Amino acid sequence: MFLCVHNSADYIIYGALTVFSAGGSNILNLINCRKFLAHKTYFGRYNFRQHLKAIFVFFALSVAVSIYTSMDTVMLGFMSSDKEVAYYALATKVKMVLATTVSALGPVLLPRMTYCLNNDQYEKFKSYIEKSLHFVILSAVPVVVFFTVMTPEVIEILGGAEYRPAILCMQIITLAVIPLGIGNVACAQILTPLGKEKLTMYSTVCGAVINFIANAIFIPKMGAVGAALATVLAESVVAIIQIYYAWNEMKEAFAKIEYFKLILTNVVTGAFLIIVRNKLLGIQPIIVLMISCCAFFFVYGVMLLILKDSLVEKYVIPVMKRLKR
Repeated sequence: MFLCVHNSADYIIYGALTVFSAGGSNILNLINCRKFLAHKTYFGRYNFRQHLKAIFVFFALSVAVSIYTSMDTVMLGFMSSDKEVAYYALATKVKMVLATTVSALGPVLLPRMTYCLNNDQYEKFKSYIEKSLHFVILSAVPVVVFFTVMTPEVIEILGGAEYRPAILCMQIITLAVIPLGIGNVACAQILTPLGKEKLTMYSTVCGAVINFIANAIFIPKMGAVGAALATVLAESVVAIIQIYYAWNEMKEAFAKIEYFKLILTNVVTGAFLIIVRNKLLGIQPIIVLMISCCAFFFVYGVMLLILKDSLVEKYVIPVMKRLKR
């Protein structure tokens, strides 16, 4: 993208790269799966019907998610101007990148958690939930703090001066990363392994309804900012419903989160980030962003070490000792 896409005339290259990256990944998966599946042994004898119910549930969920995530942009286009759509689209892309990064652990842990349930390893299943929730909160909150403070520089780099009105929109929609991350733990790592895909679909449908109503109320008055508010509200509702459905499995994990350390760490590093950013004002936005990023996450890591966060003590400190040796 950075090498080949430079202006609006490169939209065909942009489209081709997008299709190549998504399609190429799936083609490689199909090629590689032959190492693990003996396709010939299934021909004519495989009971495909047993999976139809689950497949249709996941299909309905995918449709609901697609409608739900596209609805705000469509409604914004009808109720507001093209400029507001452009502001919102830029903010949404940044939000999706952050949410995908924070939720990356979900697909990785899903097979392992399903294995634990199928082999009556419930205690290990709960320990994975605790670690996953801890990791999501530990990563989502500082990401939100950082991008809320550094939104002007991010907008300047990605969109230029014409996109400055999108600053507030991006600051608001970035907040959705936290409920998205926590909801992903409940959905992908608990409800799906437990075979409760229908409950995930119900929560998504509720989110779509809330999103539609909130968009209808907020967009005519506030444009892209209103759509961002509606998204945060809808994502929060979805996460709350999913947590409710998965509460029996999540309550111990929530109880073990060290909230005081989390709040203190983010307040201190957030204040430090504001000071660093203000000292660097006037130079190139990309340089400001890079220096601020390194300084913020370094101090964040140091704070976690000083406060002896349990996840850091268990996984990071042993690695540091090995590197030192």
